[in-house]
Amino acid sequence: MAFAARCRLPISLEKPKSDRLLADYWREEVTRTFPSASVRGWEALLPAMTNHEKDRHVLAAAVQAKATLIVTFNLVDFPRAALGPHGIEAVHPEDYLLTLLGINPAVVFAKIAAIARDDRAELQDVLIRLGRSVPRFAGKILDDMGAPGGRPGPGPV
Repeated sequence: MAFAARCRLPISLEKPKSDRLLADYWREEVTRTFPSASVRGWEALLPAMTNHEKDRHVLAAAVQAKATLIVTFNLVDFPRAALGPHGIEAVHPEDYLLTLLGINPAVVFAKIAAIARDDRAELQDVLIRLGRSVPRFAGKILDDMGAPGGRPGPGPV
């Protein structure tokens, strides 16, 4: 958690032309940004995974890494029945971020301020962009800041 909290993936504004290229791009960026986070030896566990077939590699890697949490927008492919026997829980990124905010708001505010600084953007603009995928989280921060207008919407940035 601490390692992930102090890193931020650079995101290209130009979307690759295919899902495969997008997947390859993200894998390369994650590998470059988190080189020590690579999990090896999960392949032998794959046949025992009972979650959705296209995401079994994710659960197998989590089991191999002795993870207790998978953070994903795709909760439907990680049912409790498939995760429970391995002591793993799946959580939506928004719920994870709200938990982090509840644990240490000062650190979360500082990280978002750093993102704004690095992007040469206004803090509110960063939160509006975040509001597209994690609106309750972005709205909570805007509310806590006392920002006029309250919660960000999914509109254009």
